[in-house]
Amino acid sequence: MSTISTIFQFTELLREQYCDTIATDAALRNYIMQKNIIAAIKTVHPYAISPHKRGGFYTKVNDPRADDPKHRKTILGADEAEIYLKLAEWYGSERHIEKITLNDLYAMWKQFRIDEQTDGNTVRRDENRYQKYFAGTDFFKKKLSSLTYTDWKTFCCQVIAGKTRIDADGIPEEERHITRKEWGSTRCILNGMLNLAIDKGYISRNYLTNMTFTRRLFKKPPHKTAETEVYNTDEAALLTQWCFQKFAETEDVAYLLPPFNLEVGARIGECVALKWKDWRDLRHLEICRSEYKNRDTNAIHVENNTKTNEDRIVLLNKKAIALLSRIKENRQSNEWVFARNNKRLTSRQANYILERFAKENGVPVKSSHKLRKTCGSNLSRKGATARQCANYLGNSEEVFLRCYNFDTSTESEMLKILDKDLSREVS
Repeated sequence: MSTISTIFQFTELLREQYCDTIATDAALRNYIMQKNIIAAIKTVHPYAISPHKRGGFYTKVNDPRADDPKHRKTILGADEAEIYLKLAEWYGSERHIEKITLNDLYAMWKQFRIDEQTDGNTVRRDENRYQKYFAGTDFFKKKLSSLTYTDWKTFCCQVIAGKTRIDADGIPEEERHITRKEWGSTRCILNGMLNLAIDKGYISRNYLTNMTFTRRLFKKPPHKTAETEVYNTDEAALLTQWCFQKFAETEDVAYLLPPFNLEVGARIGECVALKWKDWRDLRHLEICRSEYKNRDTNAIHVENNTKTNEDRIVLLNKKAIALLSRIKENRQSNEWVFARNNKRLTSRQANYILERFAKENGVPVKSSHKLRKTCGSNLSRKGATARQCANYLGNSEEVFLRCYNFDTSTESEMLKILDKDLSREVS
């Protein structure tokens, strides 16, 4: 049974048995304070219930008017139970569904995601996109029940074409369009809102399902090349040599992280969250946790899950085993693999190593994620299948082929291939 159906059923009880005396009926007040009824109301009510300065409690509900579409109505009650009774009456009526705007629906969806403990950084990114593409548009002020498939298709085309962007001023018309990847992330917000509306009984279908758009509508993303996305053979050798030299001078195991990650291809957050107990045996390393940063507070912590919420076992080659053994000989922590003075190394500190390498060697900076892409590309170059490479990195095969598979050979290595004389092999 949907949330709206639950509230409808409850309000029928109010009308049939209690009429106008509901606010003073003790039995009903106890009933409304039961968790299931309150939870149902909270899913559709986006505003807080607060003490009123004149006594009692109050809250707000959206009550648009012709002259003021943002108008909100105040609901007063002697206590929270009475507020919930009045909210049940408000939301349990058909008129509420008719008044719900897309801005209302977004507020409900955002609260729903917070309640189901969606990652805070994900909620924040969605809020940024809402503010960038949706907030303030005439479309989001419209009532959900009034919108048709054509309305949704037209609006989506406007978003993709950059016509709803708040930062559109000063951007040339041809540059306002967003990429297919950006649209995919933005579309997830609309999909989530519509699916929630279906669950609540507001609408019967998701208009975005199977909705397609012409390829020419999207902005063409910058072409990614091996020069910017991976370390080629010579660059990887130079980086490794430099890291070994710095480690010999400082005995700082942070310098061994880049060479190690060239072999195992972990996400940087996974790499700095490795513990010695994850090294199960000589050939097996478990990837089961990651560093996370709260973008609102900038607080950094480690969680016992990876980006995909799936643990994986990484097979270690001989180079990786030698590096782990070397780190263990100079261990800075009995818990963390990569540490300084018994404190875990952070992702930022690990990336700083690569920035220092680039500065001292006069080469462009390549982030820690390029180490991961280099590892995957080298696996493919060694003969591993796309499925094997994807499993090793903890990606899907499609993502590996699209984003992680580059040629790491140098120009001289490619010339050797081109100059190879096949006629001699045939003879």
